[in-house]
Amino acid sequence: MRRDLKRSLRQDQQESTNNDGFDIAIVIFDFKSMTIQYAGAFRPLWIVRNNSIIEYRADRMPIGSHLRDHESFTNHTIKLCHGDNIYLFSDGITDQYGYVNLNIKKYTPKRLREFILKVHNLPMNGQKLAFSKLLHDWKKSPDINHETIKQTDDILIVGIHIRNNS
Repeated sequence: MRRDLKRSLRQDQQESTNNDGFDIAIVIFDFKSMTIQYAGAFRPLWIVRNNSIIEYRADRMPIGSHLRDHESFTNHTIKLCHGDNIYLFSDGITDQYGYVNLNIKKYTPKRLREFILKVHNLPMNGQKLAFSKLLHDWKKSPDINHETIKQTDDILIVGIHIRNNS
């Protein structure tokens, strides 16, 4: 994938000054063996199991031209359990500015962890509604004018609930 992206962006040419790249998480499901394979470029994978989060860290390099672009990404093979919730997300949610009292702060991965642990037992549609409300409330000022901070980046959160096939 990296090789093809570099070719598409013309980063494979000696005179190229284009250093564009991006963060990504890729997951391959094998439902027969109840496993997934995961690789990430700056984007982790979280699994909620038994009311705690198991984090699979991403490699700290992007897809595309990079100082370490000769290195391979780490491929994690993960055994899934009935009831697991898998979460992947862009950095847009954790980098979104909002209000803490009257101070402007980023949402942060720590806040996202705490929120996921609060809502992971809801059905996925309920979680979607909870995330929408969270984002709306986070950007809204607590003062009387209730001004909102604009969304600063794309926001994508993918949640997948694992059920037993039997």
